[in-house]
Amino acid sequence: DGVRILNFARHGVINEDDLIEALNIGKVGYHVSDLPNEKLLKAKNVVCIPHLGGSTIEAEENCAEMAVSELTEYLENGNIINSVNFPDCSMDRYPGTDRIVVLNKNIPNMIGKMTTALASHNVNIIGMVNKSKGDYACNIIDVVGEFNVDKLIEMEEHYGILRVMFLKYKESK
Repeated sequence: DGVRILNFARHGVINEDDLIEALNIGKVGYHVSDLPNEKLLKAKNVVCIPHLGGSTIEAEENCAEMAVSELTEYLENGNIINSVNFPDCSMDRYPGTDRIVVLNKNIPNMIGKMTTALASHNVNIIGMVNKSKGDYACNIIDVVGEFNVDKLIEMEEHYGILRVMFLKYKESK
């Protein structure tokens, strides 16, 4: 019970319906994959990371170092670099701001929904970038204001928003 699964294989290796059921009942504690889709992005205890495509043109000679650097950049700053299935989307951090990363369907009015939800809670947007690739888009939003997890949950409930990640500001040492 509570096993952790790291899946970096091709689509179809894992039966996603069975995986989600196992996550819901606790047989699987967490699932990490670089092949996100709508089912996995909406599932609890699933960590979806960008697929770096080690055998593509974008890959460089030293893939291991590049992968560590790019995954660190995603986990610490929400920046997506050289992903196969999501758009390249990055922005320098504005000092003193918290960061919200939103992965969503590439459909009209998504930016409006996000900014309206934030404004309704008196959260001010300091910087923002939006990039799309095919059916999906990524938004990186630096904000100031009192912010809590309930606001993220509220954003995830909007149609078309697949995943929201909140990165709290940390002072440099």
